[in-house]
Amino acid sequence: AMDLADIRSVEKQEDGSVRVVLQVTGQREEGWHYGDELLWPAGTENVTYILFRRFFDLTTTSFIKEYQRIDAGDSSLFLDLLQDPVKSWTMDAQQAREEVEKVSALLDHLQQSKRLGESQFEALRDHILQRRLSCIWGPPGAGKTYSIAIYILFLCYAHQCRNNSSFHVLVNGFTNSSIDTCLEKIASLISLFEGIFHDFVRPKLIRMRSNGDVATEEEKQSGIRVINSQTMKDADVKKVEKKFGGNFTICGATSTKAAKFKKGIFRLVAIVEASRMGVGAPAPAIERVSRESGRLIVVGDHKQLPPILKAKYPEPEATEVRLQGSILAALIRNVDERSMKPFSEDMRRVDMTRESNDNLFKLRENYRMNTALATFTETT
Repeated sequence: AMDLADIRSVEKQEDGSVRVVLQVTGQREEGWHYGDELLWPAGTENVTYILFRRFFDLTTTSFIKEYQRIDAGDSSLFLDLLQDPVKSWTMDAQQAREEVEKVSALLDHLQQSKRLGESQFEALRDHILQRRLSCIWGPPGAGKTYSIAIYILFLCYAHQCRNNSSFHVLVNGFTNSSIDTCLEKIASLISLFEGIFHDFVRPKLIRMRSNGDVATEEEKQSGIRVINSQTMKDADVKKVEKKFGGNFTICGATSTKAAKFKKGIFRLVAIVEASRMGVGAPAPAIERVSRESGRLIVVGDHKQLPPILKAKYPEPEATEVRLQGSILAALIRNVDERSMKPFSEDMRRVDMTRESNDNLFKLRENYRMNTALATFTETT
């Protein structure tokens, strides 16, 4: 038998020997249990264990606890979305139309500012505003980071115009670098956004970290405040507003940090570089979006390098739940990509019909790559 063990402490004894205290997953009569103390599989207390140093990580325990909470709960948005990404969390047609109508004047103003490309704007108007779950597919050079930053700021402002209640956003990603990049892009666009919408109330920008609350020079210059995640355990909306210092906040946090918050406290959760995140990795973040009034935006490019897995798994059917690969691939498993056209810098050569298929929207503009090369890689 093999168990995953955490080293709780290493104690040097008087005789010079070393005592290692482990925390393991033990199989007992009532089932699997992961406790706070040393647990051996029942009846094997005197068995000799050989320890193999396989890896060192700081996240496995947090994820196991989160999955246990999901398993023990009455409902889970994360599990529902894996079962049916399109129908499990939706707006009806009337509500979707009303969502667009309520902000039509703001949309017109944003479009006139020419700060978004044509498909970038369509993604907001025709997809994000009309859905609870939006998967945005951005090939290389499509401006994914810029787009998601604008979408977050617009949704925050739209809420400010319609409602006096709070609006909290969670930016989640597989790496700290991806989260930092998105937050820094948001910070760099706030002044531009204030130029478009003069009564825009600046949201507080927060970065969650586990190693203290000292911001880097770049974060200080960007107006990003760092908060120690250990101080946010079981945080509800009231605690978030007290610690973050405002009713409108944008918080960047990895999944293990997101697990500190109570479920359902964020009106918007944005997952960046989602094509690199394993299916289970963003579960804590997805569970923190409000099921009643929230939105989930998942951004990435599933045609690029997926998560690297050592084990080989059989490819599931299109109708089956996908548990391997990326979360983006799992949430668009029912999409027929053949109906979606390649993107091009020259918009006059592209059919401007809506590039949407179920819960996936594809950005078409190319702001970085040579058009001929982009078209070749898209069509071969």
